[in-house]
Amino acid sequence: MAEKLKTHHSYFGITARIVMLFASLVIVPFLVLACITFVFFRNYTVNQIGKATQDSLSVVGRQISDALKLFEEESMSLYYNGYVEWILKEKRLTKEEQKLLEAELSAICFSNTGVHSAWVVTEHQEIFAGSYYRELPEVMEPYLEEIAAAGGAVCWYPTEEIRTQAGRPKYILARSLNSAKEKNTGYFYMVVDDAMVSDAFEQLEAEYLTKYLISETGSLYYSSNGEAFGQRMDLSAINPNVRANYLRAEWKGERSVIVSRRLPATDWYCISVISMEDVMWNVYRLEFPFVIIAVIYVAFLALMLRSMNKYVFYPLRTLKQSMDQYARGNLEIADMKPMGAGEFKDLSEHFNSMTVRIDKLVKDYKEEVDEKNRQKMNALAAQLTPHFIYNALNTIKWMAVLNHQENIQRLTKSLIHIFMNAARTDEDNYTLQDELELVKNYAVIQKARFMNFDLVIEAEKEALDCMIRKLILQPIVENAIVHGLKRGKIKNAQIWIRVWTDEDLHLTVKDEGAGVDVEKWRSCPDENREHTNIGLHNVEEILRLEYGGQYGLEIESIPGQGTTVTYLLPVRRKKEADDPNNYCG
Repeated sequence: MAEKLKTHHSYFGITARIVMLFASLVIVPFLVLACITFVFFRNYTVNQIGKATQDSLSVVGRQISDALKLFEEESMSLYYNGYVEWILKEKRLTKEEQKLLEAELSAICFSNTGVHSAWVVTEHQEIFAGSYYRELPEVMEPYLEEIAAAGGAVCWYPTEEIRTQAGRPKYILARSLNSAKEKNTGYFYMVVDDAMVSDAFEQLEAEYLTKYLISETGSLYYSSNGEAFGQRMDLSAINPNVRANYLRAEWKGERSVIVSRRLPATDWYCISVISMEDVMWNVYRLEFPFVIIAVIYVAFLALMLRSMNKYVFYPLRTLKQSMDQYARGNLEIADMKPMGAGEFKDLSEHFNSMTVRIDKLVKDYKEEVDEKNRQKMNALAAQLTPHFIYNALNTIKWMAVLNHQENIQRLTKSLIHIFMNAARTDEDNYTLQDELELVKNYAVIQKARFMNFDLVIEAEKEALDCMIRKLILQPIVENAIVHGLKRGKIKNAQIWIRVWTDEDLHLTVKDEGAGVDVEKWRSCPDENREHTNIGLHNVEEILRLEYGGQYGLEIESIPGQGTTVTYLLPVRRKKEADDPNNYCG
């Protein structure tokens, strides 16, 4: 066992061993102790803040509840003084009754500065005192059935539709009026200022608190941070069966301490939200002395490790990293800056000298290989051009001699395009669309000679701007016309060219010709030294040299049924022509 541990330990270098010792004996114990202390102070602070806020919120809740009860009691004066008995559904109040009722409503308004307006609304009349809010009956109309169903009990409706010049929302006390003779003879409204809520919440003066008054359905009635009145809030974290509580939960996507209290006789909640970020700030203040000691302790450790890193670890690590990168094939690595002293400096200088010599050898070899490939491809391409131009000229000659047709102009136009294409020198900008145009014009000439085929091209629009090597498609089409269709002996045939892209560029050339035994054809290359067969071999070689072994073409042929040639090429867009290694879709 000891021998096994010794062997395992020997895998680590000097830097790793020293760092592991410091981590296991010094840093880890210190971090564990710091985490335990931090968690303890955090939990203690959260509990203390939650309890203190809960006590304060109880006072706020009682104050708001007392204010609500006071306003409800004042609304009963219409019953206490007998005015309700005057209000009947089928009767309008006399002028004297109306005057006395207005005086009673005025007394309600003046008895409490928080009351802005008092209204009695019947089917026939609207009587009010205090501020006149002409939109009040319209605002309350959607709630009339709910108010009537309450049977005279008070209903509260916070609203933002009724505002004073100060622009603050209002709370409307509403109840139906019931006399001894009739029910729901009218409605009483009292417009109350929001000071009963805002003044109560001002007792919670902590800057880190966000205070809310929210209905059970989540409607926002008050917010200390100015959030939109009436918007919907998520109360899923609050237990509706608990009158007062505090907990840690998500609030608007942020971890927070949520303190809530439900107001009696209403469905309203007083809520205080404390961001855990603010709680942690209090923890940080409590832990400040401990942090100072820890920082000093860590500073001494860092100073010692920095000295060791500068004189021992860094030179070793840099030299090792440079060697590793070079060993993985990164021959472009910059010269390593000599560092350290003595042996370390000598090692870095020797490494730089070695990489310079190797880089020069690799560069010379690469240039030699590139030059050989370039010459070979130029030679292959030079073989492709003359023989199909010869065939085209021969066809035009026989058309002129035998047929004396007017379509010689069309053939000549196609030939001009072929000559222009053959004379192009900007092969770096040669696209699939250029090659397809060449094939179309070549097919025009050959069709005039053999008159036995149609050329059908189906190409995705996205593939037309792909860069390809010049003259890799035309020889295959020529092979299909000359050999596949037996130089006009097979009648009414079609040659299909289909092009599409996915991660690669795919091309297929298919004919309905005589077909060939592919294995026999490949095994006897000397018997196939005709123009078109030379072209086919050259295309295969060009694709291998240009794109590498993973790309090329595949030939499938059945004697008597036809031949299909399938290309697999990289997708290289025209805009990427300057970067030959950048193949992408």
